[in-house]
Amino acid sequence: MSIVYAHRRKDNGNIFYIGMGVCEKRANKFSGRNCYWKSIEQKYGAYVDVLATDLSVEDAEELEMFLIEEIGLDNLTNITIGGQKGRLGDTKTKEEREKISKSRMGMKFSQEQKDKISQSKKGQNKGIKNHKSVQVYCKTLDKTFECILDCATELGYSRQYIQDMIAGRRTNKFGLRKL
Repeated sequence: MSIVYAHRRKDNGNIFYIGMGVCEKRANKFSGRNCYWKSIEQKYGAYVDVLATDLSVEDAEELEMFLIEEIGLDNLTNITIGGQKGRLGDTKTKEEREKISKSRMGMKFSQEQKDKISQSKKGQNKGIKNHKSVQVYCKTLDKTFECILDCATELGYSRQYIQDMIAGRRTNKFGLRKL
């Protein structure tokens, strides 16, 4: 069974997003949203309004598409008209995956495109697997650490706490910086 929900602005109650899911968990999850959605949520706040429950997947997709069409895609932060494949656990068939793979094979990027891709990836948090790729200098100890985890261990803080200090989300009491 599926649900259809709306995200509304806290300031005026206007709907700015229509979605569907198998339960209210996705409706109440505010992470993993597009930049337009995030912009409205940060500026005005948001709350969830469940519009329909206990629907079949087909009925939920149909209702989602109807609501998006009625409100107008231009008035919403939705990127698509809804009801697309790839949701609710749908997976692509082997043939579809092969077709996509073939279409991308042999793609050549200009140096400018490669530089833009590289630049857009720089500074992204790559997670625990690549934590060793960032050297950290500690001004207080006048010491360079090979990775954030080593720094966190020596200072007695979590890796995330150290990352937050470096990024400026927490007071940087040790004068930490990436090298």
